[in-house]
Amino acid sequence: MPKPENQARYNTLSSQLSSLDSAISSLTTARSNLTLYSTNVNKSHTNFTQAKTSVLNKPLTRMIKVNEEYEGKCADDLKTEYSTALSLVESRETTISTLKSGISSQISKIATKITQLQTKASDIRTEMASL
Repeated sequence: MPKPENQARYNTLSSQLSSLDSAISSLTTARSNLTLYSTNVNKSHTNFTQAKTSVLNKPLTRMIKVNEEYEGKCADDLKTEYSTALSLVESRETTISTLKSGISSQISKIATKITQLQTKASDIRTEMASL
């Protein structure tokens, strides 16, 4: 226990420490949730990348490219539909990639803030111990 003349300071530090511990706990939970979300986004990104690769490697792709010169409007329609579908896949892949980057950035910022708060809490505990 602190000396009587240090009790007010001790109480102030104790209150600050309680607030810091609560903030650290909340940020740790947020980081865990974002990490789980990031895992799911990474899986989605992998799936879209595989889908795009699969579409690009299908025999129909080569057939459309060969036949488009000979088949006229039908081949043009297929080419348009194929191009539209591929554009959508690429767009979703880009969106997910951007989301991945944003989530990683937020996780990093939260980790930095947790470290800062833990340092501050440690400093407060040290000061409280000296009272």
